[in-house]
Amino acid sequence: MQVFSYIFAKNFEEMTRKAKIGMFDVSNEKYHADTKRIGSTGLKLIHRSPAHYYAAYLDPNRVAIPPNHEMILGTYAHCAIFEWKRFQKEFIGNGKISEDDFSRIIGMRKSVMNNPVAKKFMPGILGEKTIYFTDTESGALCKIRPDGLNTSYDRHVILELKTCQNASADVFGSQAYFYGYHNQAAFYVDGYVAAGLSDEKPRHWFLAVEKDPPFVCVAYQTPDVVLRLGSRENAIDLKIYIQCLKSGIWPGYDSVSELKLPDKAFVK
Repeated sequence: MQVFSYIFAKNFEEMTRKAKIGMFDVSNEKYHADTKRIGSTGLKLIHRSPAHYYAAYLDPNRVAIPPNHEMILGTYAHCAIFEWKRFQKEFIGNGKISEDDFSRIIGMRKSVMNNPVAKKFMPGILGEKTIYFTDTESGALCKIRPDGLNTSYDRHVILELKTCQNASADVFGSQAYFYGYHNQAAFYVDGYVAAGLSDEKPRHWFLAVEKDPPFVCVAYQTPDVVLRLGSRENAIDLKIYIQCLKSGIWPGYDSVSELKLPDKAFVK
């Protein structure tokens, strides 16, 4: 176990009481720079180990890791799909995007827009809104930034875009579990209600689109059983996060352990 020096605010309860709650227009840069609140990406790091969260967000000597090409491509694709006017204004014709990447982005956009779920919910979509809430069990200050929100239906809808190599059900399902997409979905749905934006949990959809031709797009509705699993795991991780803030101790993995193989290794 490693011990890191992080001073937990003595007036945490007052901070929680005065914290903003609701939906706001906040720049992407300001959203990610806010380390007083934990987001879905940070919560995934807590799930891996608190030490990884500390290294990424709280270490005063932390070094920012620049995004790789595929991450940048995904960011551009998100902008083109959920903020088309902004994409046209900031990225078309200025040389920021190569011809090959531009072709892929447009291919993904066309495929997503032709998906029946996207056709239904994209009109009137609210893109890149920041939502602040306080977790009722742990008291953690939290933030979420869904890709798209549709509030024009009685039951609100959250759309989350995932660019991928393979959007087929089995492969994307495995990827969703490995990368904690179920945790993210539950965090968004629960946070939406906790922020007072709806009394009923919104429906959550993943729009999985392949990054190469033919840019197949599949819409996956996140079922309640998956959301419940994510909520249970998130509740545990949020409590760990608060414990680490209070103690200043951000442990990594156990330094000594027994080697474990996946269950499938023993199936004949």
